[in-house]
Amino acid sequence: MGTGLLLFAQSRRKMGWSRWAVTRHFLVRGALLIALQFLVENQAWRLSPGWQLDVYVGVLFALGGTMILGSLLVWLKPQALLVLTVVLAVGTELLVPSPVAWGQRNSPFDLLLLLSGGDSRLWSNYPVLPWLKFVTFGMLFGHSATSARAWAIVGSPSSTWSNTHPASPSAC
Repeated sequence: MGTGLLLFAQSRRKMGWSRWAVTRHFLVRGALLIALQFLVENQAWRLSPGWQLDVYVGVLFALGGTMILGSLLVWLKPQALLVLTVVLAVGTELLVPSPVAWGQRNSPFDLLLLLSGGDSRLWSNYPVLPWLKFVTFGMLFGHSATSARAWAIVGSPSSTWSNTHPASPSAC
């Protein structure tokens, strides 16, 4: 998702969109994913026999939450993204409680942002912060893939395509 966010933001900026217009686009899409989680997916799960959860935090919530946070981070320089990715990777692992503390009641804040688990009132399978590191890593990848230096090393996409691909126009 991070690479897609970055490439979309770069392309829309070239088309004349303001930073706020790009950010607003991601905020709306993220909010829509979260709404789909609660208004569609959770309602569908309620049709299952034996379903006893009041609130379920699933993958759509995590995708929407990381998109919302990513919309604010997409403008960071690669160096800042690298630091943030490392902090998220290490920090989310350090903040997970030891197995001795598993099963204790966690706050809704913990369950939405950091920890999987919960009880019948709130169950979280996909908290946002552990997934955010993949989004920031994707943004880093997007920066490296779009840098002029990266293409100078491997050659331009058009020259690589036409010289090596058997179905290229020059091969026909």
